[in-house]
Amino acid sequence: MPVLKDLSVGIKVNPVYMMMPTAVACSYAFMLPVATPPNAIVFGAANMKSVTMLKAGLVMNVICVLVATLMINTLGVAMFDLNNFPDWAVPSANHSLASLT
Repeated sequence: MPVLKDLSVGIKVNPVYMMMPTAVACSYAFMLPVATPPNAIVFGAANMKSVTMLKAGLVMNVICVLVATLMINTLGVAMFDLNNFPDWAVPSANHSLASLT
């Protein structure tokens, strides 16, 4: 997240526009049995192969990425005013690493 914040400040894009989809995408762990506890339970109870979970998980991941992209560019822009660079994101001398040393 700090890398995305610095990147968005550097290119003058609202940091929420880059950080929110990244945070949401971290929960898209559908492909592997060890990704989440529910995946491991289903994998063990159903005696399925990893390939079966990979196929279904790939479809779910693609769908979720498309939905997240659509949502951040429609509702996200409307709710969080993502087209404008916020004043709170402007770096100040008080928050620089140089002032910590």
